[in-house]
Amino acid sequence: MASTPSSQSAGAVASPSTQSTPPGPGSETPRKFAASEIVALFVGKKRKKFEIRKDLLIAKSTYFQAALAADWEEGKSNEVYWDDEDVEAVSVFVDWLYGRDVAVLGLTASSLLFCYDLAHKRGIVSFKNDVMNAFRKWHADGNFGCNPILIQHSNGRGLSDTPLHDCILRSVVEGMVKRPNEFLEREDLATRLDRTSENSDSSRQIIDGILRYLSAPWPNPHYEKGSCYHDHPDGKACETEKCNK
Repeated sequence: MASTPSSQSAGAVASPSTQSTPPGPGSETPRKFAASEIVALFVGKKRKKFEIRKDLLIAKSTYFQAALAADWEEGKSNEVYWDDEDVEAVSVFVDWLYGRDVAVLGLTASSLLFCYDLAHKRGIVSFKNDVMNAFRKWHADGNFGCNPILIQHSNGRGLSDTPLHDCILRSVVEGMVKRPNEFLEREDLATRLDRTSENSDSSRQIIDGILRYLSAPWPNPHYEKGSCYHDHPDGKACETEKCNK
């Protein structure tokens, strides 16, 4: 996964980056939690340490609302261990918590998928939707569709029922039907898909998507207006402008 501005050597205490990257829309929010206790978040096998305001974590994540409750050991010790999470994805999450815009961090599509996976598993809906915005912007700015390998990666991480997977699949299918030469020239992608254990699921999804597209075409999802591919578990639209999904 690509390095992010706040990543540091293993064992060091990570804190929000102080570089001059423009802040995100919620940059004023962390100031409200300045008096909060500090939580030590240890990530990965080498236990990289992140120090984060407790009330900020609780405000942003249903996972932390439960994990840091007074009845649980994590809530009493203010220590949380994520041995199975990607350190760089958590580093992006911490930057985001303190107001940085995910879309300007220069992450690749694969890196953004790791961040989305973290947000999905840990119930951090706002982060999840902001990563989705960055994912679509990354492809729109480059004027190209999703790599089919991302379908395999999404399936492998259990994201097949998420808005991100839907966006990836629709992008791949739209590109295959409208610009088939681009995919015929990329034999390495076809070979890699064919040799993976997730190939059967990925292939079925692509074939089904092509049939649906031929019946009722859809626009390139990275430019599609009126849909943000956001997650709204409570059934309410988020605060993002023009988000109606």
